[in-house]
Amino acid sequence: MKHYLILILLLVSIGMIYFATRYYQINGIQKHMINAIEEYSQRLSLLKSSDNNRMHEFTKNGMLINSDMTVSDAQNNIYKLTDILSENNLILRYFENNCNTCIVEQFNLLKTCSDSLKLRNIIILATHENYIQMSRYLKTCHLPYKAFNINNESSLSIEDIGAPYYFVIDKKSMRINDMFVPAKALPDLTIKYLNSVKMKYFSNIP
Repeated sequence: MKHYLILILLLVSIGMIYFATRYYQINGIQKHMINAIEEYSQRLSLLKSSDNNRMHEFTKNGMLINSDMTVSDAQNNIYKLTDILSENNLILRYFENNCNTCIVEQFNLLKTCSDSLKLRNIIILATHENYIQMSRYLKTCHLPYKAFNINNESSLSIEDIGAPYYFVIDKKSMRINDMFVPAKALPDLTIKYLNSVKMKYFSNIP
């Protein structure tokens, strides 16, 4: 009788070990599948975002900007856009309702390239409710660049696309050149863009 009990207990123990092992194996497979699905979804989202960004770049490159547009600095001094431009300027365009971390990331990336690009060639064009809000926001970011709030935005060429973006503006033609929409997940690509802009437009500027 004891032998049967021992045998039954042994079989039950083996069964429990087997089912426990299978449970952890299946659970591990499920976790792996969930992780794979999440990674695929993130990559798909990044691809869709990249497609949208390239479409904006394609459609807006070469568009004219309204030369009568006026901007305000942090002290509410008002200028025509053409008055603040040099021959070529790298513009960072953002709207106050854009993702804050996305805006700050571009500020930080610009800082890494500001020595080579030269501060006078960089202009930030923002859209805040008023110049006071812009001034308060930019003070927290400690930016060394010229920054202006757009007063009478009437140009679809520099409209809100849901994220900050860059372009080079030629003062003579007032056209958008080399527009670039950064991807938050690919900061190295933004650095390459900034370096290419420097080589193309500012390499001969002392």
